[in-house]
Amino acid sequence: MKRPKYFGALTLLFCAGSAALSGAGDDAKKHLKQADVCFNQRTFTCAVAESREAVRLAPDDPRAHLYLGDALYQNFDSDGALPEYKEAIRLKLDYPEAHMGMGNALDGIGNPEGAIAEYREAIRLKQQLKVAHDNLGGTLFRLGDLDGAIAELREAIRIDRHYGRGMEDLCKTLRVRGDLRGAIQECQRAYLVQANRYMGMALRDTGDLDKAIKLFRNTLRYREYYISDELGVTLLEKGDLDGAIAQHREAILLDPDYATAHYHLGLALQKKGDLAGAIAEYQRALALDETHPPEFEYHVYSQRAIATMRQAGIFEPELAEARISLGQALESQGDSAGASAQYKTALDHAQRAVEHTQWKRWDYIEILAEALFVSRKFPDALAAEQKAAALCPDLHAAKERLEKYSKAAGGAPN
Repeated sequence: MKRPKYFGALTLLFCAGSAALSGAGDDAKKHLKQADVCFNQRTFTCAVAESREAVRLAPDDPRAHLYLGDALYQNFDSDGALPEYKEAIRLKLDYPEAHMGMGNALDGIGNPEGAIAEYREAIRLKQQLKVAHDNLGGTLFRLGDLDGAIAELREAIRIDRHYGRGMEDLCKTLRVRGDLRGAIQECQRAYLVQANRYMGMALRDTGDLDKAIKLFRNTLRYREYYISDELGVTLLEKGDLDGAIAQHREAILLDPDYATAHYHLGLALQKKGDLAGAIAEYQRALALDETHPPEFEYHVYSQRAIATMRQAGIFEPELAEARISLGQALESQGDSAGASAQYKTALDHAQRAVEHTQWKRWDYIEILAEALFVSRKFPDALAAEQKAAALCPDLHAAKERLEKYSKAAGGAPN
């Protein structure tokens, strides 16, 4: 399973300086130091094994339990991490890092209210713990408290004005809120590749394709699959089909399991006239997306939480977009029944995604509008697009969509 590369993911601080290890026996210290190596290499199974051995050798050392909790959490075992964090807190009262870890694990098992309480306790104990502010912002975001999330992110950045992860997260949150200009302003302050990604997306959303392309091209040197993919999307909007196809293929080369790149490659191939190739890419994207957790949630999920979402029919919204595009390709081949089936499923996925977010998110509502449109629910599509346009007034493509939906509904756009 791929770990999310979004808000709140992998933001635990593994501050394991030698002074912090003074409570453990010499052998336990060695295992904790080796666990540090595993964390830095992002080999979390290794980190679990080393931390577990440290706990065996020094069961009364709170740092060893913290390490094991962190390792289990990063290895998608939030349930296993919780008792380790509790034991760390029992052994060392007023342990802010353990409370922060407890918040991450509680969020991972679907208890955001408990997570918020733990993050706030970590911040009470250590006001300058910027990652706790960042993670608290992520949980508030998911609960629909965008103002609260933005406040926490701004506090994280106030604590460390060079905190690139916080800048990246604030950039994304402002964009989701519909404040594209605010997103661009914040992204200009950031220095991480992810921030460049969201700044480029915000520029593209405002219609400034040339600046977005330049930004993405300047970031290609980091060899991140999602930068190549976003450049491809922007080139496609610019009309450069060959350039878009090349970038999407590069993204897939860097990460063959990145479903979104397969979907975007399908779009470019379809515009190029290669329906068979497009259908194959859409189907590949759908197959991959069915096996990965939705990316519209910011924190790493436990297997239990992912299974619950799947049972509820909640999928990544781009899964609905892929089905719409697959349906259009099938329709072009004369397969009306196959197209209708894809449209029906896309509409269901889009509606559930919008409902699940618990607040009005313009980009999800736009996907819902398109799903309604291809399902020939034209008045509903127009109403949804009007809502999206109201939430994000700087969205350059809204006018064209409003005109299309209004014409189909038999009226004039507002």
